[in-house]
Amino acid sequence: MPKRQVRGNGSRSQRGRQSHPISAKHSNKYAKSAVATLHAQAMWRKGDLRGGGGGGGVRSDGLAQHVTVANSTFSNLGYEAAGIFGLGLGTSHVTTSNTLTGNDISRTGLSKGDTPALVVWNAAYTQVTDNYVHDTCARALYVGGSRYCTLPDGFATDGGIRMNQWDELTNANVPPAWIAKCADSEYAPPAFADDCKCSFFRYAQGSVVRRNVFARVSTGKDRPFFSDGLVYVSGPGYEAEEKDVTVFEDNTWIASPGGSPPAFRFLYVDGFTGAMSIKRNAVVAGNARQGFNVCNWYGRAEVQANALQMGDASWGSSFDINCDGYPSPPLVRAANLVLSDETSEAHEPDAAFIGDYAQLFHTVCAASRHADAPADDFLERLNAVLVALGGPNQECS
Repeated sequence: MPKRQVRGNGSRSQRGRQSHPISAKHSNKYAKSAVATLHAQAMWRKGDLRGGGGGGGVRSDGLAQHVTVANSTFSNLGYEAAGIFGLGLGTSHVTTSNTLTGNDISRTGLSKGDTPALVVWNAAYTQVTDNYVHDTCARALYVGGSRYCTLPDGFATDGGIRMNQWDELTNANVPPAWIAKCADSEYAPPAFADDCKCSFFRYAQGSVVRRNVFARVSTGKDRPFFSDGLVYVSGPGYEAEEKDVTVFEDNTWIASPGGSPPAFRFLYVDGFTGAMSIKRNAVVAGNARQGFNVCNWYGRAEVQANALQMGDASWGSSFDINCDGYPSPPLVRAANLVLSDETSEAHEPDAAFIGDYAQLFHTVCAASRHADAPADDFLERLNAVLVALGGPNQECS
């Protein structure tokens, strides 16, 4: 079935049927809903959505497959610019293979100040690539799913639990091979084996986040922004094969949070998360309490060849790349660079990664030009490390 193209004029499309157009200038009337809702095999392409500061952007419904939101501009929105939302925990695994790519996103979260610019929730194998997220009030990206594997008593921090199918969350519905893998103490410490099994029901695995630029994210604050990270990953974990690993590679934070008070963390991977690949990402002229807070409970979190330039707000080297100041069992750290503090325990230059450092250099060079934000000091320091290891001199041209 070919993809339907839904032009970015603020039209709504639900369950494959297009309804009357809604002008983006009226988006503030829909303060708690998206301007457009996309269903299976739709495409939002080359749109220009500039809201009135109250509504959201584009959302997929829980049955979305092969939906693409591409090469569009989103600005001045009360909530997120684009979101792929699944069905919650259960056995109905249908929200898959959607794409957010090449979008220019700014001034989001104007009504709800902690709203991510991009959201991927209980949606497997989502591609989030080549987006330019800049000048936002809150975090750039959330990837994950509902945390709760049993119905909590009283207050719950996860509003999405209303979508969870509690009667389906039983061991009888988990593949036996996954139960066995979660019972392996070398893969999942016993304290986290139950959540490891539960990750099968989230259907949040296998997303790929690559080559995004996060510039001046979390600006306009009057105090340090306490958040779970300017990028927050919580819940992907099921790993039956290589494609299930969550990939976070070749992304750049630059000038974040700009001239505002410091952020809390650049990347937060919380404990409800399994296997990840976190490689060749850069923090340029950043300022936060922590760098990469990687706290996966199970699986293997490979954190390699990233380069961080932390600001004065940093809590110190123990918080550059770690889990709340301590190593997480699944964390495998190698060849990362802390260009702002080469005495940091996370600063581990490695000649075997010269090619990765060169690639990172040119990623940051391009991001700096795209964001119109200086990166000269970062690039000089990175190039000095690369040359000292015997690599070729790099130029940003």
